[in-house]
Amino acid sequence: MLEIGFGEGLHLILFALRYKKITFFGYDVREENRVFVERLCTFFKLTNVHLLSESDFFALSNVNFDLVYMVGVLQYVENDQEMLLNIKKYFEVKWKINPISTCSL
Repeated sequence: MLEIGFGEGLHLILFALRYKKITFFGYDVREENRVFVERLCTFFKLTNVHLLSESDFFALSNVNFDLVYMVGVLQYVENDQEMLLNIKKYFEVKWKINPISTCSL
């Protein structure tokens, strides 16, 4: 599972605590969010969470995700429709997602 824009990690951490056998990836553009969530992962001794830097995120090519989600992100994005289209385009090229599972924009 991949969360884009994990912020303070509320959803990412809760999911990882509940589903310890699932590997979670998280990407956020703010470095301070990544540092904060890394500390939470250490505190909760979570080994199933991998936080991605921007270069890590865009370097992923052989990873398939069963679910990619965003919670409470779009209100912070200046051009949300363009961002969603770019993410959709990137996923289709890099991760060969099933177009049925994407939202129509």
